[in-house]
Amino acid sequence: MPRINAASVGEHRDQTMTRLLDAFEAALDSEGFAALTLAGVAARAGIARNTVYNYAKDKQGLLHIAVERALQVVEADLDGPTSAGASAEERLCSVIDRLMEGFTRGAPRLLVLQALQGASPVEVEDELPTAERLRERIAVVIRDGIEAGEFRPVADLTLTVAMMSGALEAAVRALGRGDRTTEAVTGEAKSLILHAIRA
Repeated sequence: MPRINAASVGEHRDQTMTRLLDAFEAALDSEGFAALTLAGVAARAGIARNTVYNYAKDKQGLLHIAVERALQVVEADLDGPTSAGASAEERLCSVIDRLMEGFTRGAPRLLVLQALQGASPVEVEDELPTAERLRERIAVVIRDGIEAGEFRPVADLTLTVAMMSGALEAAVRALGRGDRTTEAVTGEAKSLILHAIRA
């Protein structure tokens, strides 16, 4: 039986999952998804290859978990400006900043936006639960902005969130070309989105 270097089995599993996902993201950056293998990810994480199968059945499964983890970070960031009494515009800008920042390093970059649009980038049986919650939270920010008079009324919040995601996807693709800074592209994305929804 493997040695557990944690206070509990649950904590050990969490630590192993973190190491596994960090190794997966590093492999994505250096090798690309097509070339990486579970054996290589396990070696990077310092765990036995068979241990990987306790967490995911294949690299598609690991990709799904990586997307979910990234979305959870973005979701957690939504609580900061909200609790500080920020305006809807400030809250929305915070989400855009966080999404764009996440695409400059590690995984899953573009995959987060694809999940936000409701099109999971991997073949999985279930929808990413955090993606749905995040879409709902962004819709709430827009609704709050409408009620506060910051944003113009929209007929379909779901469509508005999907269209915002499309604009951000284009921004991420622009970053991939490498001829613009993250700050410049993010600024243009925010300007476009805010111009479209401001009252």
